[in-house]
Amino acid sequence: MHEKDKVIYNLEECESLENTLYFSQFNTYKNFKLVSKKSGVNLLDTSICGMNIHDIKLIDTIECMSLEDEQMTGKKLILVGDINTNIRLENINNAKRNRNFTKKNILELKIPFSTFIQMPRGIKNNDKINLKYIIQDITSSILDDNNLFISVTTIISYDNNFKIR
Repeated sequence: MHEKDKVIYNLEECESLENTLYFSQFNTYKNFKLVSKKSGVNLLDTSICGMNIHDIKLIDTIECMSLEDEQMTGKKLILVGDINTNIRLENINNAKRNRNFTKKNILELKIPFSTFIQMPRGIKNNDKINLKYIIQDITSSILDDNNLFISVTTIISYDNNFKIR
């Protein structure tokens, strides 16, 4: 359980989200510069280590029906954070005397995100908020010898059936 700006929340990863009314699906991506320019990448393997929230705020907004027929409840939960990734790279280098050798690197990279979730009308700042997230997709690609692209698609939801003690 965490507390930021008087919002008490819990964040946990889950394997599936069912019957959720309040959620945000978003995509975040970032390009990273690789240091080595002398080698080619032979293997690229990407995994997610977790999600961190750095800033969370519950704000009042207008109550109305949106153009997309979405009920605007008058409450939004603003989330700012990052997704932690581990990148495993194997580089093939041409050493002296025509021998190839493989260099393995593990990079720990953070991909920033910001999103919001429409919240139930009656929720207050001092209510305990349980958030669940699921990583739907992660894509990584070497764009050229020294540029790495990572994209992550995520759903984060407010679980109104869960009670934090």
